[in-house]
Amino acid sequence: MISSLVIQPALLWASPSLQQKRSQADQIANEINAIDDRSEVAVEQYNQAQIRLGAIRQQLAESQTRLTKAEADLRSSQNTLNRRVAGIYKGGETIGILEVMLSARNIGDFISAVESLKQVSKHDARLLNRIKKYRLEVEKSGRTLAEQEKGQAATTSALQAKKNEVQAQLRERAGALKKLKDEITQTESAQAAAARIVTMTRAPSAPMPRLNVPASARGGAVVRLVMAQLGKPYVWAAAGPNSFDCSGLTMFVFAQVGVSLPHSAQAQFGMGQRVSRDQLQPGDLIFGGSGGSIGHVGIYIGGDSYISAPRTGDVVKVQSLSARSNYAGATRL
Repeated sequence: MISSLVIQPALLWASPSLQQKRSQADQIANEINAIDDRSEVAVEQYNQAQIRLGAIRQQLAESQTRLTKAEADLRSSQNTLNRRVAGIYKGGETIGILEVMLSARNIGDFISAVESLKQVSKHDARLLNRIKKYRLEVEKSGRTLAEQEKGQAATTSALQAKKNEVQAQLRERAGALKKLKDEITQTESAQAAAARIVTMTRAPSAPMPRLNVPASARGGAVVRLVMAQLGKPYVWAAAGPNSFDCSGLTMFVFAQVGVSLPHSAQAQFGMGQRVSRDQLQPGDLIFGGSGGSIGHVGIYIGGDSYISAPRTGDVVKVQSLSARSNYAGATRL
């Protein structure tokens, strides 16, 4: 009886079905890593396009405000000019020809006064022409911006579709991997239950990564703040406080120490001072990317480790920097 109990776990470990599932799980995990690289790039390209679209729309709104003012100035100047012209011919609130004739002491005074009226009229006409020209320039700028907005909106929409497609692939593969892992876990649980009948031995837990002492007060604060986010879920376009995407996490953390960052890994890569890999300090931003595009950002915490919000279906967690195949550089803010 005892021998049958000892043999059973060995048979479970040797199960071809279990080995096949583990092999499939490894293959899907590799596929997920490849898709995830594409997803990071797609998400950050979309974030960058959104920033550009927002800037164009802001410029368009400012142009419309200037156009409204120009049209109001044009109407006001037109009304003023009309009143002056009417005054010249009819008399009235402004100085008219009759008043000039009656007040003139001689022909010289009359000619001088008429010339003054002409100069006033010319001044008004020049002012009117300047405002008309300004309005035309603003209208042209508005049309240009509207075309840019249309083009950028189309680009943003295309990038969103690309992002959605890649993330759908990622969700499908993640679902398949979860199913396989659940099946493997069930089998391994059965093995463990059988093994406990003959042994109570347990493997020791893996040690947590050893963290370097932060090199600066800000670095220490950043590390403490990002560690406080561990375990929170990845949600695309989220910037806290309860969920994050990669650039949303870094933006949220650095905002707590008074540093404003854009919600884009690509844009964050252009900020701060470049740092070589061998000079990394806790609190530095580290970046990943492929094909010349930055697709991921995290915060270095020392000990060859960094914290980031990795991907859909995952959580904010500690990761190994040396295990990241698409490391693209680092900056210090």
